[in-house]
Amino acid sequence: MEKVLLALWLAGLEYGVSYELLYSIAKTESGLHPYAVNIGGRSCYPETKEQALSLIRGKENYDIGLMQINSYWIRKFSLKPEWLFDPFYSARWGAYILKYCQSKFGNTWRAVDCYHRGEKKASFYGKYSAKVCSILYGKENCWTF
Repeated sequence: MEKVLLALWLAGLEYGVSYELLYSIAKTESGLHPYAVNIGGRSCYPETKEQALSLIRGKENYDIGLMQINSYWIRKFSLKPEWLFDPFYSARWGAYILKYCQSKFGNTWRAVDCYHRGEKKASFYGKYSAKVCSILYGKENCWTF
């Protein structure tokens, strides 16, 4: 767990994004599990990188690693999926993508949704943002759906 928290902290420093926000996104996305995989809304938590890689072979749309980087971002930035199971690499790319979204939408919930759904589908505040907000600020301080 310390390795995951350190990865998020260092990535936040490197890209100038909030550690707390990165932590909240990682908690929402993977439960802080570095080998997490989501295919078609079904989450899996393999024990090894090899098991995780076998789950995504031949798939077009998936989310992987600590930050659950979506295949949309993987293609857009020409990332190597196998590297995203390293928590430091995943955290760095998660922070980069969040910073990229913040450069388009500001430090807003729309930027958080952009991280999750991509630039074209980003909404101002939806179910995903509400989940992240609940971890970041507590459920009583966030709108829920």
